[in-house]
Amino acid sequence: MAYEKAERDEIIGNIVLAEWELFQAVQNVGGRADCQDMPNTFSAMRRAQFDAWPDEALDSYADDLADTIQAGRNPVAEKYAYMMASTHPEEFEALRDSVPEIPAEKRALVDQIVKIELDWADQLAAAYPHFTGRGRPIRSSEDTPEVTSIETYSRGELSTYSERTLRALLDHYRSLVEKGVNLQERVANEEVRAYGYPSLAAADEAIAKGTMSGQGLDPEFEVSFGCCGCCD
Repeated sequence: MAYEKAERDEIIGNIVLAEWELFQAVQNVGGRADCQDMPNTFSAMRRAQFDAWPDEALDSYADDLADTIQAGRNPVAEKYAYMMASTHPEEFEALRDSVPEIPAEKRALVDQIVKIELDWADQLAAAYPHFTGRGRPIRSSEDTPEVTSIETYSRGELSTYSERTLRALLDHYRSLVEKGVNLQERVANEEVRAYGYPSLAAADEAIAKGTMSGQGLDPEFEVSFGCCGCCD
């Protein structure tokens, strides 16, 4: 049976709170990151992502978090460590033994999900070039020590999920592809609504015209899309 809205909101709220607490314990290479002091932005961007997930994936990911926390691990820190294989390869070698090795079956699931996400990212970039131009590059080939691509970020995060969660997401993604639905566009629409824009098209137009407000969701910080996202 599908969850009622209030039940989904509670599950998502608990997930985001757990992630935020884990995020506070992440030791960044260059010191504490700005977005570790941006709780409102973090919450809005992560909620936009999870709002687009099916109930099965939410349930499974909530279990993933509980299991890894109980085991004394920090999956958010592991996510950033996996990203470093592309953005900071030498530093990653020193961390390799501290993160779980990714089994071949899980890696195959991640590859399939990422392929769909990159197709969606290409579509989004073509339709909303001004909005996407403020965000990450799409592919890992564009990574630098300072900039993490959509592909690398996604691979890092997905690699922390259980195979059960990955299968639930892949099934959902495939059903959306069959319907011609772009999940990333749906998530981006929710992100811009958090900043008061009625639609992604409206935000894209405001960026093009230079009329977008620079004020972010947290005091002293500017607008940041794609968090978290805001600091990778």
